[in-house]
Amino acid sequence: MSNPYKVLVIVPAYNSEDYIERCLSPFVRADAETKKKLEIIIVNDGSTDGTEKMVEAYVEKYPYMFKLCNKENGGHGSAINHGVKYVAGKYFHVVDSDDWMNLTEIKGFVRFLEEHDVDVVANSFLCVADGSFKVIDKRPCISDDRYARKEILWEKVAAETELIRIHAITFKREFYLGHNIYLDSLRYYDDFEYTLFPMAYARKVAFYEPYVTSYRLGRSGQSVSIRSMQKNRDNHMKVIESLLKFYDGCSDAPESIRAYLAMGISKIVENQFQIYISLGNKKGIKQEMITFDKMLLDRYPDVYNAVSKKSIWMLRRTGYNILPVGYLVYKLVKRNQ
Repeated sequence: MSNPYKVLVIVPAYNSEDYIERCLSPFVRADAETKKKLEIIIVNDGSTDGTEKMVEAYVEKYPYMFKLCNKENGGHGSAINHGVKYVAGKYFHVVDSDDWMNLTEIKGFVRFLEEHDVDVVANSFLCVADGSFKVIDKRPCISDDRYARKEILWEKVAAETELIRIHAITFKREFYLGHNIYLDSLRYYDDFEYTLFPMAYARKVAFYEPYVTSYRLGRSGQSVSIRSMQKNRDNHMKVIESLLKFYDGCSDAPESIRAYLAMGISKIVENQFQIYISLGNKKGIKQEMITFDKMLLDRYPDVYNAVSKKSIWMLRRTGYNILPVGYLVYKLVKRNQ
């Protein structure tokens, strides 16, 4: 039986033999007292490479800290759904197998979770280049230092909070399970569901400003790459539809929380426009984009207006007639990368 006072980390892993070592090693290198407070659940989502054997080595050497759960391939969301079943600690945090927690921050983060009792904790994170591991961006969890390390009513700050990404969000177990959060299986981009669904119900949050996690960018085959989004654009749209349906069901939520949800959904909408622009020379794409955007304006004006990218507003203001220009710019940028 897991210690209910431990902090649980769920690691969804699929064919991660090239990355899992960097993900798991910081936990091993933490100080002895901190290691006692951690439990790492690696969900092997039907990997066909050496991921399982690599994780087994950690389990064998550190059985008190690592647990391996094997399952058939079902996608990132299903791996999280599976891992949550084993969570018995007070809090849990998801770390994707190609990302990691920063060793220097693990101890302080665990202590912070021990000392606070909120539904959600947001932390700052680093964006790190694949291969060189150079920090290319720093993403603070909140812009107003007055809220740092304090327990705050979510309704009070929701409307002014940037989207809390999967790399930066920790949930209280009882809160998450109590609202029956379930993510779609066999689908990319479910991290938007994971981070947005619970926030409709959150009451108290806390912001922990140190850069706890590192998010790898630029990895070949990464789901957020434009090529992957092109390939999986039907999948991408289905997640948008799932989020909009959820938003419809949150009509009774406080106005500030509705504003946060609309802003969060607008971020995946912006990605959808990125797909349209990158396929701008393909027959039917312009009309598909117009139909999609008109649907947002007619049915979800708050989401429509929450879009912040200037390029999208330029498209709108020109009647979408500059789509060919956007496509040419995309091709030029891609050629020079």
